[in-house]
Amino acid sequence: MVEPDRSRLAEIAPLILVGRDRRAGWVVMEIHGRCGGLFCDEAAALRYAKEVSGGHPEAIEFARGPVDLKISRGAVR
Repeated sequence: MVEPDRSRLAEIAPLILVGRDRRAGWVVMEIHGRCGGLFCDEAAALRYAKEVSGGHPEAIEFARGPVDLKISRGAVR
């Protein structure tokens, strides 16, 4: 399997991290903290991740450990 070129991928879509928090909830987070959310189940988390990635599944990564949702202050309107 060929790894996607991350520099080119960043031009196409945000990189999205999907994982579980310490309470076993599902977390989706854009790596720069511009958007994200908490979800009840994996299916809902993946639907959101696919939407935010603009239809680029290669932009979605699964976390290897617990994920804490962090959204930058500038993201809130």
